[in-house]
This record gives sequence, C-alpha cells and structure tokens, in this order.
Amino acid sequence: MPKKQTSSMKRPIKLLGIIFLSLAGIFFIAQIILTLSIGTGLGKDDMVGFSKNKYVIGRPPTSYNLYEKDSGITILDNVIGYKKGKAASYIRNDIEYVIINEEKGNYSKRELKDASTTDIKQLKKVKRLE
Repeated sequence: MPKKQTSSMKRPIKLLGIIFLSLAGIFFIAQIILTLSIGTGLGKDDMVGFSKNKYVIGRPPTSYNLYEKDSGITILDNVIGYKKGKAASYIRNDIEYVIINEEKGNYSKRELKDASTTDIKQLKKVKRLE
C-alpha cells in the first residue's frame, strides 16, 4: 500500500516539472525574439536606417549624425539631409556627403567640392532635416 502512495505523489511532481520546463522554454523563446527585434530595428533616437538598418541617422542633443549601428562609430557629423534610394542612398552635411550602397552594405565618404555631376543631381533631391 505505501508504494501506491509514493507513485501517486510522483505524478503531480512530474506534471509540475513539465509545466515549469514548458513555461521556461516559452519565456526564453520570447526573450530571443525580443532581443532580435531590438537589435535589427531602429532605436528611440534613430530617425532613418539605411542598408537594412546597418547605418542610421540618429538624434543626439545638438545635431543629427550618421553612424554605424553595431559599432556606434560616427560616419558623418551634423547631417542636414538625406535621400534614400533602392540601390544607393545619399546623406550630407555642409562639407561632405556619404553614398551608401544599399545592396552591398558599404559606403563611401566624399567632399562636396569633389562631387560628380551624377552625385550633384542626387544631392539636389536630398530631403532636409529640421
């Protein structure tokens, strides 16, 4: 008779264990999804992202900056405008501009005085930041 009581007490313990492990699994999966969505989306101070949000224009206290999201390295200070395109995006300040290759995820930084006629046409279409 004592053996039946022991086995009947093991069932609720096993059931509680299974429920606990299931809830823990759901919790960890939700944490992974949340972490991935935060890592790939724009942050609270980010305005616009380029090349799958690899590069972002952010709003620090004094001016807009273009920076690389993963490393935090500033690429272009004092951004005054941008033009987002499918193949290439243009971001500029008063002295320089950056062209981001949207497909490859790389960029080139150039001075406005050295801009080609093609680049000048694109820079005239830049949306001004306020």
